[in-house]
Amino acid sequence: FSLVNTPFPEPLLVRQSDLEAVLAAALAQRGVVVERGVELEPFAQHPHLVTARTCSRDGATEASSWHLAGCDGANSTVRTISRIGWSGGEYRSEVVLADVELAGRVSPDTVHVAVAAPGLVFLFPLGEHATWRLLATRRAPPSEVVHGALGPPVPVAELQQSNFTVMEHFN
Repeated sequence: FSLVNTPFPEPLLVRQSDLEAVLAAALAQRGVVVERGVELEPFAQHPHLVTARTCSRDGATEASSWHLAGCDGANSTVRTISRIGWSGGEYRSEVVLADVELAGRVSPDTVHVAVAAPGLVFLFPLGEHATWRLLATRRAPPSEVVHGALGPPVPVAELQQSNFTVMEHFN
């Protein structure tokens, strides 16, 4: 399919890990270091400045900036510390992601989509650990998982059933 009224009419599929690598390289060229495994501790807002303290295995660091952005969802540390509420709600569906090998004839030069009452399935040849990436929605079961966090692995039997359903739609 294509999108109308845009200079970029075809959707582009890019692995998140590839996108993160490109963004990290662009930041590195600008002298910005991306740190992982760093925890934000309470911060102070001043009229024209924010002072934040971070903690990692290497110890604590304090930095000042004009802005501080929390981009980690409903349970954002910045949101929590700032006492900014969350007006959203829980999703009734969740997304299951798997890299799979498929038996059968499925065209590797096409994004395959199946839509039905229980949800939808996307299948495209962009897997990292196998040829195909399978993205499917399903009803979200009751869970203790923090909203927006990764949930437990999908049982193999359920994934195999999803693959069977995908093959039924695409054959």
